[in-house]
Amino acid sequence: MAGWPTWSMGVAGMLLVWGVHTSANAGSCVGAKPEVEGGTHGVAMMQRDVQQQKAVIAEETIGTGADSPDVVEVNGLFIKKEVLANMVASQVAAAIPDPPPFADEEIGTLLGWKRRCQRVPEGTIMLKLTMGDFVDYFKPTGRHSLCDMLTSHNKHQWSSDGITWVQPDYSTGHLGGSAKNWPKDGREYLSIWGSTIPENHGWCCSNKRDGPTSFHQIGTMEALQEPPVAAAP
Repeated sequence: MAGWPTWSMGVAGMLLVWGVHTSANAGSCVGAKPEVEGGTHGVAMMQRDVQQQKAVIAEETIGTGADSPDVVEVNGLFIKKEVLANMVASQVAAAIPDPPPFADEEIGTLLGWKRRCQRVPEGTIMLKLTMGDFVDYFKPTGRHSLCDMLTSHNKHQWSSDGITWVQPDYSTGHLGGSAKNWPKDGREYLSIWGSTIPENHGWCCSNKRDGPTSFHQIGTMEALQEPPVAAAP
């Protein structure tokens, strides 16, 4: 197990202790001893049969011993490396928090975007903007960069699914968005991630279908390195 990160060793240790504890408890019985014909001799025969069955099960499921290259031994318990690796991987995946979004509504000015766009993760091909019930995907038009797009009102393409793209009718004075009443999904504008007009703050415009249009909306923007998986028909 050399070369594993320290935090994964901790997870593995907890899993192995749990496995040994469970295995040990599985071999014990609680309550009165069963009446077996033949007295102590019968009990001994039954116990021997149980041990033989355990040995067969262990050989079939977790390996044959320390001489096998596919198993590791922990306190006398042989565990397949593949099983252990899968257990650790699932526990680690569950423990790792989701990465923070690339941006949120706190960045809503031209100056703010000129700074933040310098930190677009390498390999990003599109941005996913979530505002309430609406999810929009944006990517630059032509040969424009993501930084060009984020600091402009007319250098973006839009998609509702990240697969099929269209260039919207543009408005002026804002970053992103569209002309009024261009969307056909119950809102006046596509989501706007900022404004060049000083009195407008944050993001705009709707967080639910047929809802009011206003700035000060809450949202997140994620940088995607690959298109989203298409929904099943």
